[in-house]
Amino acid sequence: AQLSSAYQATFDDMVGYARLNRGQIVVATMPTVPEWKWRNWIASLSLDSRIEFGEGDIGLAGGIQVLEPGSTNPTTEEKVRRFAGTTSREAPWPNEEVQSEENMHGRFDKLEKLIDKSMKKMNKLVKGTGSRFGSSISGSSAASHSSSGSL
Repeated sequence: AQLSSAYQATFDDMVGYARLNRGQIVVATMPTVPEWKWRNWIASLSLDSRIEFGEGDIGLAGGIQVLEPGSTNPTTEEKVRRFAGTTSREAPWPNEEVQSEENMHGRFDKLEKLIDKSMKKMNKLVKGTGSRFGSSISGSSAASHSSSGSL
C-alpha cells in the first residue's frame, strides 16, 4: 500500500510538472500570435452566450460547455442552487436555508421520537389483540432476552 501511495504521489507530481511546462510554452508562444487572430479566436469561443445546465435550464455566460454521459460523474446532491423569482440585479439575493449541524440533529431527534412513539403504539395493538402474530413477536423478544442472559 505504501509503494502504491508513493507511485501515486510521484504520478501527481509528474502531471503537475507537465502542466507547468505546457504553461511556459503557451506564455513563450503568445507574443508571436497576431492580435487579430487572438481576437477572432476569443470571439469564436462565444463566451458571452449562456451555457445550458440542463434541458431548458439556461445557466451563466463565460464558459465552454462540455457534454458528458450522466453516469460519468454521478452526484447524489444537487450543486446548482436555484431560486424562484426575478433575475433583476437590483432585486435582493434570496435568503437560503442553511442546514446546520444543530438543525440536522434536531431533525434526527424528532424522527427518533416519532419512531419510538410508533413502536409503542404498535406494541399496544399487538398485545391487545392476543393474536398469533402478537404472541410470536413477544415470544421471539422473550426468547432473545433469555438466550442473551445465559451467555
